[in-house]
Amino acid sequence: MKIAKENTLTVKPDNATTVHIYPFKNDSYDIVKSEINGYHGRFKNTLSTKTYLVTRGEIEFEIEGTKYLCKKDDLFSIKPNKWHSMTGKDAEIILTCNPPYNPETEIRM
Repeated sequence: MKIAKENTLTVKPDNATTVHIYPFKNDSYDIVKSEINGYHGRFKNTLSTKTYLVTRGEIEFEIEGTKYLCKKDDLFSIKPNKWHSMTGKDAEIILTCNPPYNPETEIRM
């Protein structure tokens, strides 16, 4: 299956972030591409493991008070029920959620 970028749904959840949602869903995971330049917010997902691949720039993740700097080609994973935030510097990421993202399981602080 091929999904071209022009077939994605693009949303801007905040001033720092643009998300390209690929209309690909299955029972195991989903995938999005995002650009982040600034503070994205503080979240906790009660169901999904989120795995980020940094494809450009830098992102600082903060997980329950501990900071991690990720650069291009770094991979970072966040287990469910962990408060986390991120700040990007001209960053682009590929994000997978396993199981697929459900907004009802995302708590935003």
